[in-house]
Amino acid sequence: MFEIGDKRVQNLIKFGLTFSQATVYLTLIKLGESNVKRISEATNIARSEVYRVINTLEKTGFAVRIIGVPTMYKATPIRQVYHQLFQNKVNQYTKLKEEAKDLIKSIEASNDELAFPEDEQELILISSKRLHDKKVDFADNETKSSIDILGDFKGLRAKVFCQGHIHEKALKRGVKIRIITDEPEGELHGKFSQLENDSSFQVRYVPSPIAIRLAIYDRKKMFLSVARTMNEMLPCLWSNNSVLANIVMAYFEELWETSHQSSVENKSVQNNMHVQVEK
Repeated sequence: MFEIGDKRVQNLIKFGLTFSQATVYLTLIKLGESNVKRISEATNIARSEVYRVINTLEKTGFAVRIIGVPTMYKATPIRQVYHQLFQNKVNQYTKLKEEAKDLIKSIEASNDELAFPEDEQELILISSKRLHDKKVDFADNETKSSIDILGDFKGLRAKVFCQGHIHEKALKRGVKIRIITDEPEGELHGKFSQLENDSSFQVRYVPSPIAIRLAIYDRKKMFLSVARTMNEMLPCLWSNNSVLANIVMAYFEELWETSHQSSVENKSVQNNMHVQVEK
């Protein structure tokens, strides 16, 4: 009789057979053509159970019936059985993968993990880039009046480029977008974004470096990067807390008043001043 610890039995169990099915199948391989009585005696499994198991093996194609008196059974070659078992696992995995995709879509479609409860004020610390990016997209799409952003030039310009289509839709909804960033190093950079052609999209500059990254949506929802260095974005603190939003908004407004409109214009003004001094 095959024991539960037998590696061959365990392998078949891993591929989906029960202990009884694996034992009866391996016994059939060992005995060759055999009837239920002999299988029962060899495995110490009751005849009624052997009948049930052998019928299952027959239906799955792992055993064949030989018509006669008594009825005999023969095991299907092991290569064919393992091929079928492996294919069954592949089919199960494919089905499970599709079900997982449907589950993810249904959950993400509800946006429950992205939206703040309207009647609750929360502070949420997010370390997942995927979730942070989705919350940014969600906030950009849901904002009704204003988006105010503060961050370093290199990171912000790339982000705004990627979010351009979303920001363009926001501008069409009447949303005003203001960005404060630092002076880029090197050559004159021209426009920060093509969206600057829209009067509702404004960019202003402050001297480098900027040591903070944040965004405020409709003056009441915000995120603030609390990463240890400017080379990192996460983790980020997301909140709809009115007190915190007001403090961050006041800081942004103060910085906005001391910033200048265009890095290019600023350098042009400085050059003109030097020319006048030389004259």
